[in-house]
Amino acid sequence: MWSQLKLKKASSVLFLAVILLVAFNAKVAFARSSTIIVPDDFSTIQKAVNSAKSGDTIFVRAGTYFETVTIKKNSLTLIGENKYTTIIDGGGGTNRTILVDGADNVVISGFTIQNSYDGIYLYNSAYATVSGNIITTCTFRGIILSLSSFTTICGNTLTSNHDGVELYKSSYVTIYENTITNSRFGIGISRSVGNTFSENTITNSEDGIYIWNSSYTTVSGNTITHNANNGISLIHSSYCNFSGNTITNSEAHGICPSSSSNCDVSENMLQSNYVGIKLYSSSSVTVCENTMTHNVIGLGVSMSSGNIFFHNYFIVNTFQTSSYDSNNIWDDGYPSGGNYWSNYEGTDSDGDGIGDTPYFIDLRNIDNYPLMSPVSTNQSILYTLVVDSLPSGVTFTANDTSYVAPWSETFANNTAVTLTMPESYSYEDKNYTWSKWSDENANPTRTVTINQNTQLTAIYVPESTPIVFSVLSPENKTYTTTEVPLEFNTTQTFYNVSYSLDDQENVTILGNTTLTELSDGPHKFAVYVNYTDSMTLEQITVQFTVNTTTLDTTPPTISVISPANTTYTSGDISLNFTVNEQTQWIGYSLDGQENVTLTGNTTLTELTDRLHSLLVYANDTSGNIACSNTTYFTVASPILGVTILSPENITYNVSEIPLDYLVNDTCTSVVYSLDGQPNVDAENVTALSGLADGTHELTVSATFTASSITESAAAWFTVDTTPPNITEVTQLPVNVNGTLEDGAKINATVTDTGSGVNLVCLNYADDNTTWVIVEMTLLEENIWTATIPGFPHGTNITYVITAEDIVGNTITSEDLLGHPTQYQVLPEFPSWLLLPLFFIASLAVTIYKKRLPKTANTHSY
Repeated sequence: MWSQLKLKKASSVLFLAVILLVAFNAKVAFARSSTIIVPDDFSTIQKAVNSAKSGDTIFVRAGTYFETVTIKKNSLTLIGENKYTTIIDGGGGTNRTILVDGADNVVISGFTIQNSYDGIYLYNSAYATVSGNIITTCTFRGIILSLSSFTTICGNTLTSNHDGVELYKSSYVTIYENTITNSRFGIGISRSVGNTFSENTITNSEDGIYIWNSSYTTVSGNTITHNANNGISLIHSSYCNFSGNTITNSEAHGICPSSSSNCDVSENMLQSNYVGIKLYSSSSVTVCENTMTHNVIGLGVSMSSGNIFFHNYFIVNTFQTSSYDSNNIWDDGYPSGGNYWSNYEGTDSDGDGIGDTPYFIDLRNIDNYPLMSPVSTNQSILYTLVVDSLPSGVTFTANDTSYVAPWSETFANNTAVTLTMPESYSYEDKNYTWSKWSDENANPTRTVTINQNTQLTAIYVPESTPIVFSVLSPENKTYTTTEVPLEFNTTQTFYNVSYSLDDQENVTILGNTTLTELSDGPHKFAVYVNYTDSMTLEQITVQFTVNTTTLDTTPPTISVISPANTTYTSGDISLNFTVNEQTQWIGYSLDGQENVTLTGNTTLTELTDRLHSLLVYANDTSGNIACSNTTYFTVASPILGVTILSPENITYNVSEIPLDYLVNDTCTSVVYSLDGQPNVDAENVTALSGLADGTHELTVSATFTASSITESAAAWFTVDTTPPNITEVTQLPVNVNGTLEDGAKINATVTDTGSGVNLVCLNYADDNTTWVIVEMTLLEENIWTATIPGFPHGTNITYVITAEDIVGNTITSEDLLGHPTQYQVLPEFPSWLLLPLFFIASLAVTIYKKRLPKTANTHSY
């Protein structure tokens, strides 16, 4: 018996050992990875992906592969032999060249990806790496992440795509050391958290980096230049950090937080933008240690309060700041100090490095402790050298490299540039010879040290220079003196000069002189110059007025009617204005450029898409000059191709919203994508239905018949169909005594996770069924309160709580409870009845005791 037990036990152990050995061997075989080579093992990349298993590497040899690739397996590595010669062509249309769908730990590196709708699309995937690729000519996005997080995008070159890199609901993504050019958004994100963008170079985009409805985004060490709109746009976002970026030549703003809060902007270089930093409807933003130089406006603030600006360096901006309807802090107190202003004219008598007088911005914005010199900074200031020629088109050298004027280049501070101009050149069949530089330097070869933005024009003259004669004074205006200077200028030596005043005989003069003893009233003046005894040049007649009796020192008032402070969709805008008195000259300046003379209302034409500024000037007949208020307006041409009319960027309280769009040409197809989902044919679709509560993104894409080009437009909107929630209604006191002074305090807990609570009301009625509505006030977070006044005892009170959110969804406490709440006012017990009642009770007890029969006191022995 014992031996049988031992045999059974030994057999069991042997069987278990065999099972473990087989399992171990199977596990080792499963974990082994391999390398698949295309086209050696499979003719296409997709066939290799289909055959691969998790952990495999697919190596693709150089060549052009006309296909699209879909990856749905975890832990695949896709490597190209050479990113310049290993090309995947998506074939155009709405194809996505590489789609990673629901797969984690995927690596894509070493390819040129071209000619598709999206270059690389990661959907519902995580821990991917996209590096060392060239992505170009994608009609929508070079790289798109939707619902994909913990991904690294580095070392890629993205050029000539509609958008460079886009993130939608994708968080903790790191994007660094990429080069992105010629796109709408270099990097664009929406509804994402915790992403980092660093050391990227972004040029020639509409917006370098566009951040919408996102938080905890870090943007550092990027170089962003020559963008048609903003370097960095931040909209409806919070807790973002921007540091160490170099942003230059943005036609609108360098960094622009809009409707955003709790952000830090520090140690950035903002140069040669229209506005360096612009805050719009933003709060709790800290702006410190930034350099803003050679911008039209250094820092602009509009409808933004509660922000702090300190240790910034405002260096040679046309306008250091602009502030509208804002109240902010402009220093860090003493002795830390405020900001450095290159145009500050105060003194530092105690030598503490802080000016003795504040730097005044406006009545609500003052730097109380302006710095006398910039705090040490590692930022390198860049300057632009522009070289032109008159006439244009001369070939010259800069540091021994040939260029054709006009030419411009950006250099670091104190860079030496040697310019060499030819002695002569031909232009439009005419020969020109060297004359001088625009700064009067006569040497055609010179070395320029670049320590500011510099513009030089090489001036050439034709072999025969025309004679120029001009009268500098008198001018066409009113003089308040009887003596007016007569001044003229000519480019050639003259034989003699004469003048006629009020059609009288000519008077010969030897040079500049003074017209004396002029009578009050209008005068007519003409001057003549003789270069030889037979060559006479007559100057145009000048009309002027002398008025010594009334001195007009009041400048005219100018009102600009159009353009207004708004956004226009056309580049042709009417310039309409009024002046309250007669003028001798009117002109305007657009975007800080030279004045343009006006004869009346006109039209500003061919305006570019950007923020513009306009000033109108006028001189009255007494010589008083005036300037209008600055008008700021924006030109934003509608996106060509597709315009989404509905839904709009608002919150809706219905789950079905009309779908309406415009396309400006015949299309082969129109599709839409909602929240990053696959495209749906938009034809005959009139509404988006079954929409869940929350924020949605809609993209409408149209492929045009004539050009086969696909254009897209995007809209963001919110759905909130859920009414507020009334979770608790309390009444104090629970039992209400009946006096006219007393009442009942009603508290209600009301919450709304959508658009927010807008209004809470208490509706009550007494026995007369007359309903009274009282707006409840917010007592503390989510608790609203109101009081029902006192009523006589016995009165029945009925009340109902109603709540409404911001988009109009409503609910009542009766909806939740199934009935209204009621109570009856109880009568208050009068204290004066207590004493009579006590006496009556005592008397009753005495009478009762006296009527009790007496009991005999007997004992038994």
